[in-house]
Amino acid sequence: MILFFKFLLVLFFISGFTASAQTITQLEKKNGFRDARLGASIKTFRNLVLTEKEGNTKYYRRKTDVMTMKGVKFADITYAFYKDRLSHVFITLNGVENSRKFVALLESLYGEGERLYPWVESFDNVLEWNGENITLTYGEIANTKEGIVHYYSNTTNF
Repeated sequence: MILFFKFLLVLFFISGFTASAQTITQLEKKNGFRDARLGASIKTFRNLVLTEKEGNTKYYRRKTDVMTMKGVKFADITYAFYKDRLSHVFITLNGVENSRKFVALLESLYGEGERLYPWVESFDNVLEWNGENITLTYGEIANTKEGIVHYYSNTTNF
């Protein structure tokens, strides 16, 4: 009987690991947000408007971005280019309900995110999906009721 429970435990562990690995694999394959692939040259982007410059990093918005996805409304999408290569995508969402709809969408695509920093009062509900080449984070800013989604490259040394 103990052998049977050990077998079930191992089977449960393997199936859980495989499901998690598959969803992170999907994030790795996507390697960005929509058509914006991390590491892509700035030359492959159209309709960018420079909003800020900080050292080797430039921040842009695209005039043509669709600001909704599956019923979720985006307040802002900002693209950061480090040495003219896409290194970060920041998405701002207004309202907790709207933000959590996007989290549900992310979880349907990439599995459940790892909950981080439960003790930090300025953020509620911080989640992370961590791949080999890409990390995706989500955090709710408690006092403004905004959600911030952040896709970034783990290999920014372009």
